[in-house]
Amino acid sequence: SPEGWKVNPLVSPLVQAAADFDQPMRASKSLVAAEQDATITNLKIGCAPVYSTSVVIPRLVNLRKTLPNLALAFHTRLTGEGLGEYDLIITNVAPLKGRLIRKKLKSVAYGIMGIRPVSPDQDWIGICDALEDDPAMQMVSRYFDRPPILSFTHFEQIRAAMQSSGLPGLLPISYSSGGSPFQLLDDPSTRINFDRWLCYHETRRGDEGLEAFVKWLVEADREASD
Repeated sequence: SPEGWKVNPLVSPLVQAAADFDQPMRASKSLVAAEQDATITNLKIGCAPVYSTSVVIPRLVNLRKTLPNLALAFHTRLTGEGLGEYDLIITNVAPLKGRLIRKKLKSVAYGIMGIRPVSPDQDWIGICDALEDDPAMQMVSRYFDRPPILSFTHFEQIRAAMQSSGLPGLLPISYSSGGSPFQLLDDPSTRINFDRWLCYHETRRGDEGLEAFVKWLVEADREASD
């Protein structure tokens, strides 16, 4: 997907075994912390920067007012399968294995756009480390019939590079609204949708701090324009 790649199936069992060992420990630490200090619960969230930028940051006042006892650390998570070191992840590719609670969030639309009229004979800006079978990159590569001339890790970098260079690329469609300088192609074949998923380990069920944040995040995601 535009925000990550898949783990080799040969190592997936090892990844899952590590998660099954780590998450109960995190749940125990959270419970102990809650008993020792009722004021703060620490959570580590893995997501793409575009998610925290578009969904969380615009609602920080509400977040602090609603959940003042949470200390949240947002880390860039663009690759991998499973939870890894995180308490919770937001991903465009729902992990199919493991003891995870998965909540489907909104479908997010991406499209080819630019600050100038876009044509197939142009160079374009892509995403680093995208897989050859990634449907989004396949779509863009088919349209331009060439590999990207520039690549960056996440969409905020791509957006800035597109605006600076004038080159087209793939961005969330929300980037072309609200007085944006980006012009979205009208051709439906240059657009693609991905479901967004929130995932955490089933051993965290009953973790009051985590579940309160999940409830807030689901509502924030529903309200977000992208």
